[in-house]
Amino acid sequence: MQPATQTGDAAPTLNAMPADQALDELAHLALHGHLTDIARWIEVQSASGDSAPFFAALRDLLERFDFSAIQQLASHCAAGSAVSGQGVG
Repeated sequence: MQPATQTGDAAPTLNAMPADQALDELAHLALHGHLTDIARWIEVQSASGDSAPFFAALRDLLERFDFSAIQQLASHCAAGSAVSGQGVG
C-alpha cells in the first residue's frame, strides 16, 4: 500500500461544493462574525465527506478568525458554481 501523494493543489472541485444557498448562508454568517454558527455550518455541510480540501481551508480560516476570507471564499465558490452550472443543490 502506497502513501497518498500530495499534488500541491488543494483547491476544491466545483462539483463537490455545497449548494449556492448554503454558500450564501456561510458568507452571511462570516460577514456578521458568527463563529459558533460557522463551525456548526462546517460540521453539517462536511458530513457527506465531499470536498474535504474546501472544508479544511474553512476550518483553517475559522481557527484564524479570518471571517473576511471565509466570506470571500464562500462568495467566490458560489459565483464559480453559478457560472459553470455545476452547483450541487
